[in-house]
Amino acid sequence: MTHITRPVQQPVPNSAHHERRDARLASSPRAARGYEQGVDADAVRCRALVGVAALTAIVRAPEQPSTRASGRQAMTPGRRTLALALLTLGLAGASAACAADSNLPAGSLTVGPGGEELNCADPGVRSTRALSAVWVKNTGTSPIRIVSVQAVGAVDLEFDAPFLVQEGGRWYTVAGDIPPAPGDEWSAQAWSHRVDLDEGVIGPGELWQIVQPMRTLSDDAHFEATRVEYDEDGTRRAGQDRTAMSITGHAPECS
Repeated sequence: MTHITRPVQQPVPNSAHHERRDARLASSPRAARGYEQGVDADAVRCRALVGVAALTAIVRAPEQPSTRASGRQAMTPGRRTLALALLTLGLAGASAACAADSNLPAGSLTVGPGGEELNCADPGVRSTRALSAVWVKNTGTSPIRIVSVQAVGAVDLEFDAPFLVQEGGRWYTVAGDIPPAPGDEWSAQAWSHRVDLDEGVIGPGELWQIVQPMRTLSDDAHFEATRVEYDEDGTRRAGQDRTAMSITGHAPECS
């Protein structure tokens, strides 16, 4: 596992893995694109699927009796009105169903170290590992609860439930085995103090780690960034970092 990073203004504490950084990445277009647009790939797919469903409903809309009797295929005024109504409902449904994924405001949770990073995972390994591990800090004055963690633009990856590691001890090793491998003291201590996502409350000024266990299904596996949604002062908010993951030897950034 290789970790490539650009310099950041305020690097966060990390395990021995991050201390072995030996290269810098001038640019990672895939990660930057996912971060700057601030759009989760799942939200894009969501809108597309709802739109397809609306068009399908239009095609299958019942014909008027006069059309069925004559065998004509032209759309009657009644069916045209119904089609327009279904299209309007479909578009409204797409916006309502997907808004929570892409249009959330930012808040007081800082996600990631503030720079662009790339984790280059070893090829051929299909076991569960901490291929996504990011640090979040509550810079506000109210407690924050993490609601969801999403790998943006994920391809050929399988996920388990993410967990949290509270500050005050050791952090989970980036790309470390889950559960921890023998001899990995950093991860072993973090694992023993892990907190379920729905039970963690990040107090003002606190720094926590979010670990998302995942397995690669092929050596083409990758993701572009990590998106975190959270509740602060009763409002759903979102933040996103620029940490990406690819397989060594299977992506230009991990050659």
